[in-house]
Amino acid sequence: LNTIAITLALLLPLSLLAGIHGQTMWTDEAAGAMSLEENEHFLFVSDATLGMHWLYTFFEPLDAEQNNITGHWRSVEINWVDALDQELSHVEVIVLAPEVDNVPTGWVVESTGEVDLLNGGGEWRVLTRT
Repeated sequence: LNTIAITLALLLPLSLLAGIHGQTMWTDEAAGAMSLEENEHFLFVSDATLGMHWLYTFFEPLDAEQNNITGHWRSVEINWVDALDQELSHVEVIVLAPEVDNVPTGWVVESTGEVDLLNGGGEWRVLTRT
């Protein structure tokens, strides 16, 4: 019974805050910061937890189906930087999730933004090739 009371005491304020604040997606802002044109590709790099979910949240604000934009996802747990010179050599834009620290050589930060605390906090970055 105490466990249930403690759980409710912790979750109820967060649920109310999310209800009042609304669930925002930092990927909407990041998608707006990308200057992608028809038939282009981008790479999204994040940790494995919810990585594919976050990738799919880019598609609506990019109007990806209409513009034939393709998103690729790589986990920080693998060597995604080498893929940029191999199977992803056609990618000109990268979005780094807040938990990703390294900017690969040959890339510059074009845009950044803050992720709200309800979505984990931190800073996302959009990179382009130099």
